[in-house]
Amino acid sequence: MQLKRIIDKIAPPQENNLPSEIYVQALIRAARSSKTQKKFSEELCTSQNLLSKYESGAIKNPPANIIGECLKIILHKHNPKRTDLITSSDLASHIIETLSGDEQANIRKLIYDLVSELNNKS
Repeated sequence: MQLKRIIDKIAPPQENNLPSEIYVQALIRAARSSKTQKKFSEELCTSQNLLSKYESGAIKNPPANIIGECLKIILHKHNPKRTDLITSSDLASHIIETLSGDEQANIRKLIYDLVSELNNKS
């Protein structure tokens, strides 16, 4: 998978003691930004109660569609003129361009873990 190879280059797996759900929580919070949980949960077509549980880690594995929508929101913030669907090539290029800084390490780790998990299930 091309995306996995690209992520391996910019975010090789590292030994750390942080569980992957910490990265999921950070991703959801980053996508929500300053919106209320109620407003953001409506945009994600889920309940505020579930969103709160995803953010707090009470539910450790949110559905893939929630994670995917949060990734799209974050990518859209960096390129708001883009309205078409994001392809895997677009996502890989965007990761390289915008998520290469040290401050984005947690997001890269989340993406790496997500791709690894998807590869394990296929």
